[in-house]
Amino acid sequence: MGNLVIEKKVPKYVLFSEQLKSEIQSGKYARGSQLPGARELCSRYGISYLTVSNILQVLEGEGYVKRLQGKGTFVTEPQAAFVEGKTKVGYLVDINISIFGKLFAAIQEVLNGQPFYNIPLHAGFGSGTPIEQAEEWLDQAMKNRYHSLVIYGDRHFPYRHLSNYLTDFEQLNFVIFDSCSVPFGNVNRILTDMKQAGYLAGRYFLEQGRRKLAVFGLQRLDEMYCRRVGIHSDNYVHLLLDGIECAYNEASLDFYQLVRLIDGPTGGIHANDARFDKELRGCFEDECEAFLAAGDFRTPAIYRMAREMNITVGRDIAVMGMLNSVATCELMEPTLSSISINEREIGHLTAQALQEKWKNETILVKPELVIRNSSGTKLSSTNR
Repeated sequence: MGNLVIEKKVPKYVLFSEQLKSEIQSGKYARGSQLPGARELCSRYGISYLTVSNILQVLEGEGYVKRLQGKGTFVTEPQAAFVEGKTKVGYLVDINISIFGKLFAAIQEVLNGQPFYNIPLHAGFGSGTPIEQAEEWLDQAMKNRYHSLVIYGDRHFPYRHLSNYLTDFEQLNFVIFDSCSVPFGNVNRILTDMKQAGYLAGRYFLEQGRRKLAVFGLQRLDEMYCRRVGIHSDNYVHLLLDGIECAYNEASLDFYQLVRLIDGPTGGIHANDARFDKELRGCFEDECEAFLAAGDFRTPAIYRMAREMNITVGRDIAVMGMLNSVATCELMEPTLSSISINEREIGHLTAQALQEKWKNETILVKPELVIRNSSGTKLSSTNR
């Protein structure tokens, strides 16, 4: 009796999943395109809805497609979200800023030795960069699929353009700030509590006997720019003001009479802006006793104006920055007090979000005051 050969019947869902996979690989269905609906696939292959569901489940498991509830099935790149069994995480943060170093070190502390492949991507854009350049950068960054994205929620990130890549990642995380106005679903927001930052600064100045406060904000952005990029037309300075107002209300002081807001110079901090110079000088002439800048790199303008007007920082006026960029703060003379946004805690929570695959979580991390010489105790007016 000859050897008996039994041919195992290949399940339909395996057979047709290979056929559909081949069509994707051949380019019939381009990356980012939508596959035909389940009913059309049933008709095309003469198979049941359950078999179609199994096919799509196989292809999704292998990274060829992504199914979005209520929207359909979209083509991705096979296995692009994984490298040697590790989940790929893209960090769309300017790697040259001090914030990134602190944030990334804290994330690495938690994820060290775990199956995550972390890819920092230098964001080559910012204030003054043409929108097209930022969008082109994002196109390059998204050529590879990432399972998760970590985005520094700056005002200049091309959020609206990112919406073109919804099928290319499964988790989106905004960290530190959130300027986005695009309605992404299931976004995690791990942010600095900016209202608390304003409250801490306001209360500190008041405890030092400094009541007249000038807040040095961000430069104004064109409304059409905001819409094109996909950001709020306002910025986090309004949250700082909310916190400062709380501190003044607690002290039974008139916030509106004692606090002034100066928008940063149009065109960026290094731009010549007569309007800004006039408003800043006006704060000194109005005998403002304290200055809070939304960013440490904005404080040199305050120091410079103080020197021109023969006013001593740390004695006649108190100055405080934000972000606690040590390289900047320690080089200022006198050294600059600042608000730490607590990147370490934000980094640890971001790592937890990646590990546990958070969806639609929002956490506000409490900031901290770092007091240096620029916020010295106020002297009486007779000693000025």
